[in-house]
Amino acid sequence: MDIKKTLIYALKKVVVFVRFMGGRLAAFFRYIIPDSYEVIEKVEILKNLFVKGGIRLKWIIIVSTIILIVVFLLSWISITISSTAMLNANDRLCRTIAANISSAESVITSEKSTFQRSLILQDYLKGLSSQNIKGMVYAAVYDLRGMLVERRYTYAAHTEGNKRGRYYSKELRSELKNTGVAVKKRILYPATIDKDGENTKEEVWCYRYRIPFNFFDTRVGVIEIVFTEESILGPVERARLIMVFVAIAMLLVGIGITAYVSTQFVHPVVELTTGVTRVGQGDLTVTLKVTTHDEIGVLTGEFNRMIIQLREKLQMEKFVSESTVTMIREKTVNGDVELGGVRKTMAFLFADVRGFTAMSENLPPEEVVGILNDYLDLQAQIIRKHGGDIDKFVGDEVMATFDGSSMADKALEAAVDIVESIK
Repeated sequence: MDIKKTLIYALKKVVVFVRFMGGRLAAFFRYIIPDSYEVIEKVEILKNLFVKGGIRLKWIIIVSTIILIVVFLLSWISITISSTAMLNANDRLCRTIAANISSAESVITSEKSTFQRSLILQDYLKGLSSQNIKGMVYAAVYDLRGMLVERRYTYAAHTEGNKRGRYYSKELRSELKNTGVAVKKRILYPATIDKDGENTKEEVWCYRYRIPFNFFDTRVGVIEIVFTEESILGPVERARLIMVFVAIAMLLVGIGITAYVSTQFVHPVVELTTGVTRVGQGDLTVTLKVTTHDEIGVLTGEFNRMIIQLREKLQMEKFVSESTVTMIREKTVNGDVELGGVRKTMAFLFADVRGFTAMSENLPPEEVVGILNDYLDLQAQIIRKHGGDIDKFVGDEVMATFDGSSMADKALEAAVDIVESIK
């Protein structure tokens, strides 16, 4: 029955705690998280820390927080249940001691002399003291009516024998008069503590139990028993310390596992970042290896396909004039090219190889293609050097355009340069 009550009590506490923490966490995510970027941006140390730590640091923080919350909740539930169980066990022990003292009622009532009654109770407490019950500071029986000891409002019995028959304080008298039922209270008491083999007086937290002592349903006294808190909850505190070490160990293991897993997770992202940087610098030879079957793997595959498409477009641009490419870029609206043109004054250059037809009839096709590529590549370089734009290649002919204020001069200079270079 006590275990059931303890579990119900612990579950109620957990529900209250979860509701409290749920509200606090909701407020935290609602107000703090959206502004976290701005907060970190303003603090240079945090900014550098998160930049260097990256996703790994964030994962370590998240997992560590979850571990701490879980360990705290489990420890709190375990400590609460254990503490309640230990206190209940001590309650039962005190009630048993009080019941054993009260069981002397039949013997005490048969005695007419209050002095003899007090001696009988003193013998009970002396026997109790000789048992060396761990944590028990003292046990006492207070007289309220002068029926247990020769003088009213004195100690009828005490584990410290020299206190028997002595008066107790008026403040204590008023407290004891109101003790109609068994009560328990946590108090500070100057108990004798064994430190390094020496007994010293020191104030320690104790639990004090007061139970009415009755003669035939008439309250004639009060039984008081005091136990140190350490003797009751000491094992729980030691368990709490062990749980702290376990939590630290779990936290370190969790951080290690998280760092390893996040490294495996982040590596493909780093590779993607490096690949994007190289592409931004004009390197289209990048090819990334797909190592996972998740979203990162899909993204890596898409990156490789994008590079292939960029290479294809770059190769296609070799056959399209730069002016056409520029016009397409300028005329593109919402992904579509606006059709139409503009009227412009331009200079045109046409250049072909003299005697190409006759030459090609007497040479193998492979040699003809090699010679033609050399000629066309040389002319294309010269035209671009003089600010011209290759419009098209027609067999052995090159058609180029020039615009601007000195377009005719540029075309002539390019033509002369072509003739001189081909010699």
